[in-house]
Amino acid sequence: MRTWCLLLACLPALAAELPTLRVAVGLFLPPYVIREQHGGLEYDIVAEALRRSGYRMQPQYVAYGQIGTMLQRRVVDAAMTQNPASGLDAHYSEPVVRYHDYAITLSARAIKLAKVSDLHPYSLVAFQNAHQELGPAFAELTRNHPRYSEAGQQIAQNKLLYSGQVDVVIADKLIFNYYRQLVHGEVDARQPVTFHPLFEPIAYSVAFRDPALRERFNRALAQMRKDGSVARIEQRYRRYF
Repeated sequence: MRTWCLLLACLPALAAELPTLRVAVGLFLPPYVIREQHGGLEYDIVAEALRRSGYRMQPQYVAYGQIGTMLQRRVVDAAMTQNPASGLDAHYSEPVVRYHDYAITLSARAIKLAKVSDLHPYSLVAFQNAHQELGPAFAELTRNHPRYSEAGQQIAQNKLLYSGQVDVVIADKLIFNYYRQLVHGEVDARQPVTFHPLFEPIAYSVAFRDPALRERFNRALAQMRKDGSVARIEQRYRRYF
């Protein structure tokens, strides 16, 4: 019994002694990344898979558009929320999460959007790098759009939409729903909105500099899906779905 107690007492110390792995993590991506909690749907999955791979995650929080740059400059060992379309010279893990971006409008406006080209007459605010990530039709639309911009902090999208300063915002549904709860008092966030499904979900992975570490991460992630760990993490954030 005494031996077991000693082992249990040592577990926190053993966890603390794991080698750290520097990971670039995007700011302003709740509930996927909630910086104040060092957690989030995506963050928790990555941190646990790294722990099972033998590492303690050391987050380096940066603006979403700078995540890839951190990896390219070798400031970090890995970068979250990346995929082959990011264009990095890196080794990509199996997908960790899927973001699903929508064109979002105030329902009272009764705006009809069936395809990307229908966005042309409207003012648009999207997330950083949306023009690179949402496909060729959207890239072409934004190239010469006079009323298109991208927000570094996505909470601005909610404020602009609910205050009537923009016609359409392009955002992931979970992120939009998270920030909707935070802007009460500043704008009337009780106004119904319409989510127009113009875009396919996008799978995001972790980009690694070391291919061997990528393989260890993939094995851990597969085990987490098999034993239900990923499903349990997703359930913690179910209220934003």
